[in-house]
Amino acid sequence: MKTRDTESRYSEKMQPLFELEYKALWYGDERLDYSQFKFQQEDIEELIALATDTNSEDLDYAPFHAMHALSQMQAVESIEPILQRVFMQGSEHYFLNDTMPSFLSNMRDGAIDTIERHLYVKHENKLFLFDCITEIVKKHPDAKDEFANILIEYINSTDDDETHIGFAISAMTKCDGDKHIDFIREVFKTKKVDVGVVGDTEDVEIILGFRERRATNRKKSELQKKLGKLLESPENFDRLFGSASNTLQYIKPNIKRNDPCPCGSGKKYKKCCLNK
Repeated sequence: MKTRDTESRYSEKMQPLFELEYKALWYGDERLDYSQFKFQQEDIEELIALATDTNSEDLDYAPFHAMHALSQMQAVESIEPILQRVFMQGSEHYFLNDTMPSFLSNMRDGAIDTIERHLYVKHENKLFLFDCITEIVKKHPDAKDEFANILIEYINSTDDDETHIGFAISAMTKCDGDKHIDFIREVFKTKKVDVGVVGDTEDVEIILGFRERRATNRKKSELQKKLGKLLESPENFDRLFGSASNTLQYIKPNIKRNDPCPCGSGKKYKKCCLNK
């Protein structure tokens, strides 16, 4: 329920966005057509303000609907301020991160330039950028070569960790990766790649159709090794991960009160499983 304060901050034209539910954000063919609200160029500034508003819990899902409205309007000027909101909030807002690929996929050219620039910035939370690449090339296949070149340059020049390299390789497999298989093989030879993200060289070769099955045993990531030991010997739980209570607290998703509840009920977290 929005408050008078929320109403006073946004014009009457924005108010329908506050009435929309979480389910209206579903991906795919059921995506809401925001043209029904008749937003115009002069509304873009206020839509951006709403999409980047982090000052109130009374906003419900309105900021996310504002994002999708901007995306359907192809308002490229909204990309940078919304990205800054993502980087400011970090990985704590998983729903915001998950919304970004869909948001950017409608704005091909502006998104390409922005993603390329931010790949080289030392953001703590930029793995979602690789998901954005995957979503964009799915919707715009003609962008595959451009993104492949961007990813090659990034992998060659970055000092980011093996997880980022793994996500970059994963994104490359969606950009006609078979054309770049020699480069990908070389990356596995010369750089550390998190095999828990995309697998090893043989896994990628299978994904890209260069082999039908593995010739060697699959290597495990450090996390997979720890989990394997845990499953083999439950008494090692505390030794590997600390006390059970601390571990459960650590792995519990960092969900905000107004986020959709991860149980899938469609209700807000605060009205569903927050106190369970």
